[in-house]
Amino acid sequence: MLVLCMLQRNIQRLDLLPGANAGPMVRIRISPGYLNPKVNDRTVVPEEPMNLTKSILTLTLLTGGTMANAADEDPYLWLEEVESTKALDWVKARNAESQEALEADASFKPLYERLLAINNATDRIPYLTKIGDRYYNFWKDADHIRGIWRRTTLDEYRKARPTWETVLDIDALNTLENANWVWKGADCIEPKQDRCLISLSRGGGDAVEVREFDIASKAFVKDGFVLPEAKSATSWKDRDTLFIGTDFGAGSLTDSGYPRSVHEWKRGTDWKDATRIYEAEPADVYGFGFSDYAQGTRYDGVVRVPAFFQNETQLFRGGKLVKVPKPDDAEISFFREFALITLRSDWQPGKHKLAAGSLVAIRVDDLFAGKDAYTALFVPTAKRSLAGFSTTRNAVLLNILDNVKSRPQVMALDGKTWSSKALDVPLNSDVNLSPKIRTPATISL
Repeated sequence: MLVLCMLQRNIQRLDLLPGANAGPMVRIRISPGYLNPKVNDRTVVPEEPMNLTKSILTLTLLTGGTMANAADEDPYLWLEEVESTKALDWVKARNAESQEALEADASFKPLYERLLAINNATDRIPYLTKIGDRYYNFWKDADHIRGIWRRTTLDEYRKARPTWETVLDIDALNTLENANWVWKGADCIEPKQDRCLISLSRGGGDAVEVREFDIASKAFVKDGFVLPEAKSATSWKDRDTLFIGTDFGAGSLTDSGYPRSVHEWKRGTDWKDATRIYEAEPADVYGFGFSDYAQGTRYDGVVRVPAFFQNETQLFRGGKLVKVPKPDDAEISFFREFALITLRSDWQPGKHKLAAGSLVAIRVDDLFAGKDAYTALFVPTAKRSLAGFSTTRNAVLLNILDNVKSRPQVMALDGKTWSSKALDVPLNSDVNLSPKIRTPATISL
C-alpha cells in the first residue's frame, strides 16, 4: 500500500476512482471545520477556533492488485526509495506547503505559544529511571532546548524542589562539537549499570551515533565503544562485548533500510571486523541481538522482525541459536527462569487453548522441552484487558483495565507458586515501572 498525503479541507466527500492494475484509488476531501489538539490525552481548546479553510488534505490510497511493471502504472513509485534525494526533496516541499497553510491561520500562533508554554512548564512531573543507587530523568525546557540527563536521590526527589545533578548536557555538547545532537536514550549494562551506551541522533532522525559513557565520571569513555552514525541496533552482551547491527555495506540492511545482520563486537577491535552471528531476510523489517539480565538470569539471543506485530525470537542454548516455540505474533520477555508470553491470537500448544490477550508464564526449560506447563497470569474478559506489565525482583505487576478503569494487580512468585493480589493504590491510578529498574522497584502513579 502506498499512502500520499497533502493538506486540504476537513472531510467533505469520499471518491472511489479507478486505479488500473494497482487497485482502486480512494480520495478523501476535508471540509472547513475545527481542530482541537490533544495534549496528554486532554483536549486543548484554542482561544479561537482553528479554521483550516485554506488548508487541504488529500489522502490517496493505492491498494490491492499486482505491482508488476508498477513503474509504468504508478507515477509515485519512486517515493518508495525513502533515502533518495528526490523523495526527500518532495517531502520537504509538501511540508513547506503544509506549514505555510497552517501558519496563515489566525489561531495558529496563539495555539502554538500556548502548547509551547505547556511543554516548557517547570512544574511538569519528572519521571524517573533508577540506575545504580540514583534516580535519573531526561529534562527539556526553555533553557535546555535539547535537554539534560540528570540524577538525584530518592530522598531529594521527594522534596517540593529537588536538587538535580547534571550528568550530560546535550546543548553544551552541541556547542562543544558544533553539532545538532538529539538525545535518543541510554542503555546501561546490567547488573552494575556503571557504563551506558548513549544514542545521539543528528537532528532527530532514525540514524544514531552510539558512544560508551561512564556514569561515575559523567564523561564519554576514552577509546571506548563508538559506533558511527547509522540506523543501528546495539545491546550489551557483557562488559567487553556488544551485539550490533548497522550498515556494514552492500546487503547488510533490509529493504526498509534497517540492520539485517547481528554481529558480536569485541572491545579494542574495529566495529567493521565484528563477527556476524545472524542474518535476517532482505524483505524483513530488521533484525537485532539482545542480552536480557532478568532478575539475575541472563538470556542472550536474536530477534527477526518480518513485519510489524510479528517477531521470531531465538535464544542461545548450548552455544547455538534455537528458535523459541511461540506464535510469531506473540511478544516474549523474561522473568527469572520464566518466559512471559503475551498473546495476540489464540494458541493451543498443549491440551488447553490459551486465549488472545492473555499473559502466560512458563519456565524457559519447559518451553523448549515442549511441556504443557503454562500458568495464566492474566486472561481477558469482555470487560477486562491487559494494558501492560512490568517486573520487580519477585513479582510481575499487571496494569489491568476493567471497564476502562485501571486495576493494578501483583502476581508474586514464591518458589514455584504464583499468587495474586490487588495493588493498594488510589482508584483509577495508572501504574508503571521503569523498564530498567530491577530492585528496589519504583512505582509511578
